[in-house]
Amino acid sequence: MLFEEINRLQQIDKLIRLNCTGNAQEFAKKLNLSRRQVYNIIESLKDMGLAIEYNRHIGSFVYTKPYKINITFEITELPEHEAMRVKAGFIVKNNFFANNNNAKTVVYGL
Repeated sequence: MLFEEINRLQQIDKLIRLNCTGNAQEFAKKLNLSRRQVYNIIESLKDMGLAIEYNRHIGSFVYTKPYKINITFEITELPEHEAMRVKAGFIVKNNFFANNNNAKTVVYGL
């Protein structure tokens, strides 16, 4: 679900930057959402500080300032001595990579 939301935000950003969203109904159809969901997402983006408006002349939602949404996701393996310092975390050894001959310690934490 998280990855679907990230992909959706990236798609929204791309369509806005390319000035090809269409009106709210067309935008919703492109995203497989309802028109209300599109307006909710746009309002959320505005709440985060993005200046977005509908441009009737070109028939698209547009950024009024140059923006690009960048979302990154990184997984970093921690050495066991650092993993022990993770507050509210715990260690699961050799479970996640059980089929891998080079099984590693997997750390979950907040």
